[in-house]
Amino acid sequence: MKRIRPMTSFGRFPLTIDQLSAGSAEPVLVVDFIDFSTARQLSQTLGNRTEDNPVYCLDPVSDLARDSAYWPLDALAEGYADLWLKSGPAGPRLTVVGYCSAAALSWTIAARLADQVATRLLLVQPTWPDAQFVSTSFGELRANLGGEPSAAPELAADPDQALRQMQRLLRDDLHLMAERAGMDPTSPTLDELMDRYRAWLSFVLAGSAARARPMPTRPRPTILVTADAEPCVPDAGLLTYDIVRHSVPPEAPTGETGLADAVLAHTWQNPARPISSSAPTTQST
Repeated sequence: MKRIRPMTSFGRFPLTIDQLSAGSAEPVLVVDFIDFSTARQLSQTLGNRTEDNPVYCLDPVSDLARDSAYWPLDALAEGYADLWLKSGPAGPRLTVVGYCSAAALSWTIAARLADQVATRLLLVQPTWPDAQFVSTSFGELRANLGGEPSAAPELAADPDQALRQMQRLLRDDLHLMAERAGMDPTSPTLDELMDRYRAWLSFVLAGSAARARPMPTRPRPTILVTADAEPCVPDAGLLTYDIVRHSVPPEAPTGETGLADAVLAHTWQNPARPISSSAPTTQST
């Protein structure tokens, strides 16, 4: 996958924020991931599509791959928000964009920033990991390594302990796969794969553990979904949000410019520019 070389980076181990593009308008902070596929990240496409808004990105899964500790969602959000306020660009306004399963983390980061910066929150095709999502992800990772599919350990009581149990099983699967392929089980490449798998499970565990609590009441998010999709939001507390539907096909990769343009239309620079002829829908749950 071709990646934009960051213009600048700032961080405090293991958390980092990269700047992907420059501009004189209000900054855009994108929370997304390097996928296990070859698809371009949404943040990269945004950085290529705008000459006005400086685009920054944070990838919690890549950051968690550098630290074996389990990070609850609140700890991640507090760390990134503090990093932005201390090291990011100064300015009165900011747009936070959360893609897919980064929705809960993005919302929590935006809530922490909103007290000091006028923050616009845009959730793009959001999903909210739950226990079934974690279990399915764990089974898929085991299958990737040739292991026997199995449900995830009990998650509710201790996510940290559940992560350690899943990591032990995945490491056993990885060693067996290496033996079958005649590979060195201590290869740095296999260690990197294991770190990536553990980081992904750590992230979705944190999202699942936080799912039952009410989401912040501010900032009020705009949810960007495809024309025929129903927005995915957690059934917790009273949530009020705006829905904007776009015409990008649901199977289109995140690198499609149409999706990036739909996002940019709702940054601070273009607060009134509509995506389509229909007005945003206001809903609450």
